[in-house]
Amino acid sequence: MEADFEASLLLLSTAAAPHHVARTQLVYGEWLRRRRRRADARGQLERALTTFSNVGATAFANRAGLELAATGARARQRVDHTRNDLTVQEQRVAELAAAGATNGEIAAALFLSPHTVDYHLRKNTTETWFVVAPPAPKCTCDARPERRERSERSSRGE
Repeated sequence: MEADFEASLLLLSTAAAPHHVARTQLVYGEWLRRRRRRADARGQLERALTTFSNVGATAFANRAGLELAATGARARQRVDHTRNDLTVQEQRVAELAAAGATNGEIAAALFLSPHTVDYHLRKNTTETWFVVAPPAPKCTCDARPERRERSERSSRGE
């Protein structure tokens, strides 16, 4: 597959169609990132973003920007003070979910699979549940009526 991307880029570079080159760079960068080759992906995505911005293809530029942000400049450290920090992609998924979007809608908006969206939501929930979940209310009454009646009678001296 990688050889196909490289061949496409070589062929398209001879044509006077920079948007086609950028589109191939975008898809190639996405493919590399999904194979955890972030550094390689960054180069393709940066070039795609520059071209899309120059030709005024805003939607593609936004997509390339999101993918580029998802590669991250460096891996986040998992230490106590950063334990609940979310990646850019996790944050976007959480924001769309909070706005009421379904997993399918989130997947389409972020160019992810619904499975990846589900993973991020489950992961975010387990990482941050104790931060966002309100404390459970305390019950101050006795739920069993016969006990309550006995308690009231004993307090009246019956």
